[in-house]
Amino acid sequence: MSDLLETAKTTYRSYLNGGLREAVAGSASAGKAYWIVGFSYRILAISHLLADGDSAVFRRLMAKAGHSRLDYMRGLKDAEPQDKSYWCGSKNVGFFHSLVAGDLDTANELAALAPRTHTKGVEYEEDFLFSHFCQQLLTASDDSESLQRICDRWDEVLEGKGSPKLNVSRAFLAADDTAFDEALDEMITEYEQAMADWRTRTDYREDLGATEGNLFVNGLAILRLAEIRGLHPRDEHPFMPSMARVPLDDSLPSFNLWRDPDAA
Repeated sequence: MSDLLETAKTTYRSYLNGGLREAVAGSASAGKAYWIVGFSYRILAISHLLADGDSAVFRRLMAKAGHSRLDYMRGLKDAEPQDKSYWCGSKNVGFFHSLVAGDLDTANELAALAPRTHTKGVEYEEDFLFSHFCQQLLTASDDSESLQRICDRWDEVLEGKGSPKLNVSRAFLAADDTAFDEALDEMITEYEQAMADWRTRTDYREDLGATEGNLFVNGLAILRLAEIRGLHPRDEHPFMPSMARVPLDDSLPSFNLWRDPDAA
């Protein structure tokens, strides 16, 4: 797997450089360019963690992924883009990157700037509701009624069939450690199956599979929210090694350094 991780570093550094040129220049395709920057930082972060065991680099690159998203969202604070493909709530993955990096200031601001409603025709409402719930959990953690309304709407969308993400959300509302562990296990199983299914498709890439297929980023973000909410989940979970669970402290890069992949 080490060769594939090195390939991922090379490939996504190239994608990052291209995305940075377009994003910083403010091109017409800025939404896509910023998305490429954030995703490339994510893959580079995972590559360095799995290949080198470097938690500090992992954290720094994940923080930059969040910072790039925040720069994009700040630019749209007073005007929604015509093309909402990269603006919609479920695309706010920089929020999860910031949580994983322990950058709560950025995560809070991204949650505040995120869309509050489902963007029809662009995203699945279930995906929007998951992101929206997590964001509200961080920024309005004492408003249980609004969080419950999100879960109620989610249940309607799923026609009562439930889902691991909805079960995790309900465990947060109930502040139930046991229910949380069980629901997170369901999320991990769902993630593992999704990765297995992806490996059978024609769009599967081995270098990407070596990164995305071996580190559950959304799961790490959920564990961060559990930490913030005072839950006590198990210490060990598949696809979420302890070296990826970086502490909350001040060792984060300055905001504008997202434009420079090499700056610490």
